[in-house]
Amino acid sequence: MIIITSEELQVVISANTSGLRSAMEGVNRSFKNTGLAASKFATVAVAAGATAAAAIGGVALKSAIDYEKQMANVATLLGGDVKKKIEGMSGAVKKLSSDTGTSTELLTDGLYQVVSAFGETDDAMKILEISTKGASAGNATVTDSVNLLSAVTKGYGDTSAEAAQQTSDLAFLTVKLGQLGSVA
Repeated sequence: MIIITSEELQVVISANTSGLRSAMEGVNRSFKNTGLAASKFATVAVAAGATAAAAIGGVALKSAIDYEKQMANVATLLGGDVKKKIEGMSGAVKKLSSDTGTSTELLTDGLYQVVSAFGETDDAMKILEISTKGASAGNATVTDSVNLLSAVTKGYGDTSAEAAQQTSDLAFLTVKLGQLGSVA
């Protein structure tokens, strides 16, 4: 087991090869019955499994580090109890990623744009959600969606989540009408 710890990050990587080892012992018994020695095969298979687990762990570690860097970028825009705000936003970003299938990388970029464009607002996560769903529906990026919502809502002087939702709905309708022509 490898435990990597920093101030804000703890990742645990572990490889459980007991099932693989048991299967390889079964293969070894079968090969012995046929006169073939499978111990080298079993050793190679266990090593390959451990290597694969380490590679997956390495990818997970890099992803976690990248995510922390992205959230640190968002933190540069916040005031007050930044650590508490980032913890709350981080949990919301991960949930939104799970709910929408949008990568945390795209969501953290979008969150940065939301906070940059709308400021620190209680509606920030709701606006990010609206932007994410609008981006998906309109085949755009989350950042492009945030930029559209901020430009329109600021132009009309209402940057609330409700105004962002209405703007997103109208933008989607505009895309739809543009593709279909006029609707009678």
